[in-house]
Amino acid sequence: LSKVAFSVEIKNPHWGTKELPIWLGRALQCSFDRSGHSELSKNKFFN
Repeated sequence: LSKVAFSVEIKNPHWGTKELPIWLGRALQCSFDRSGHSELSKNKFFN
């Protein structure tokens, strides 16, 4: 794994656009997977 820190963007109508640390992005990605939004989260966080 790369040690370079990076952030992800998530667009949410309630939050606007935020820059998130990657660990939070991954946590959200797991939440989306459980919620049935795995395709969206894969495209958003791992493209």
